[in-house]
Amino acid sequence: MVEKSELQNAFVRRTFLSGAVWLPIVLGGAMMVVASGIPFWLGVGAVGCGVGTAIWRFTLGRKKIEDAIVAQFRKEADRQHHSFLRALGRKLRRDRDPNTGRLLRTLQDMHKRMTRAKIFTKEDGEQTWQVQVHEHMTKLYESSVGSLERSFQIWQSAEKVRDDKLKSELTESRSRLLEEVTESVGRLATALDQMQFSSMKNEDAETELSSLREELEQGLLVATAVEERINALNRQVRKATRSSAENS
Repeated sequence: MVEKSELQNAFVRRTFLSGAVWLPIVLGGAMMVVASGIPFWLGVGAVGCGVGTAIWRFTLGRKKIEDAIVAQFRKEADRQHHSFLRALGRKLRRDRDPNTGRLLRTLQDMHKRMTRAKIFTKEDGEQTWQVQVHEHMTKLYESSVGSLERSFQIWQSAEKVRDDKLKSELTESRSRLLEEVTESVGRLATALDQMQFSSMKNEDAETELSSLREELEQGLLVATAVEERINALNRQVRKATRSSAENS
């Protein structure tokens, strides 16, 4: 989602840095001030052309320009996110766990599906239930990606722990956490399927919407629990690391 302030700043830059605006104003001003042998009205006309273009961009052309800016921001955000997922994939290969790679591929597929369904963007004319559902789906996706990334950090920590018992506990805890993240992603996929294949216009629309929200809320509850357990594991690792350092 593009922040309003970012959109406004980008709009102003795109308007006044456009050659169609500043070039006629600069040339027209030069004609009026320094050029000789050129009718004064030509300079006035050139300045008026530039000012008129700026006014048009601020009024009738504003929505078209803003839509282009939002699309550009979204494209750049997608590019950065794909780069992040590829980098995460390279890291996860180090744990030699096929489950993490499988989960990452599922998340990459979910991102593509959600992008095509315009879950990450706010469209004109969206109903309140659509905005709420899209926000829930975005939170669940971001939480799942974040948990997967932090699970790798747990694996890294486990590799450094000298206590074999603690290392085993961390490895088992991570496996259970990954199963729960997979469950959350499954709920996200189910909700997306339900949203895409349900018209939400029949007599049971309220029932379907309630079911969709429930699916997402259950997924968010699981995701929150996973994040809390990851925090607890990180505290456990830090404590064990300090204890090991003190005893060495």
